[in-house]
Amino acid sequence: MNKIDTAGMNAAAVGALARDDMENFLVASSPGGIERQEAAGQKALVESLTLPKDARPRAAFEAMGIAFLGEADDLFAYVELPEGWEKRATGHAMHSDLLDELGRLRASIFYKAAFYDRSAHMRPVAYYRIETEPEGGYTDNYLADKEKSQIGRVVGANDVVAFEVKVDPGHHSPERAACVEWLEENRPDFQDTSAYWD
Repeated sequence: MNKIDTAGMNAAAVGALARDDMENFLVASSPGGIERQEAAGQKALVESLTLPKDARPRAAFEAMGIAFLGEADDLFAYVELPEGWEKRATGHAMHSDLLDELGRLRASIFYKAAFYDRSAHMRPVAYYRIETEPEGGYTDNYLADKEKSQIGRVVGANDVVAFEVKVDPGHHSPERAACVEWLEENRPDFQDTSAYWD
């Protein structure tokens, strides 16, 4: 047997070679190969009838009307989604969205399809989210952005701003605290992922 010089190989390629996994060795040793594998995994997930088995809390997903029908493989289960629901890829190959019939984000899906570290999970999202940014938006200048007034917003799943606050520069994240305070007073169940959807 010929000895192979592994000095210039990445760890994933060396591991695949050690297991005599030539298909994944070629993936890991070709430029952009792992990224293409992850993108292909995302595409397969979005087009499939499956969701991650690691869906916590499972009861939250069942309350949404998602039926878990049985194991598809070590990471995924076959599911039946409510009518009009869909999975949609994001701009990052490891993250996809589960959208309801109105196009609202109901869950975030993580799937790392790289052969050497394959994993998947899914978590429900709440109706309200908090967004913060410097007044006028972010720029490429972090220090200049810190000198701007900061804006905090409570935004519903329908992208309607329910509350907004502006805080002068130099304070440590009071805009987020003000948003949490507003939610506690006005939407006390804001952390319950089943609340406010109807």
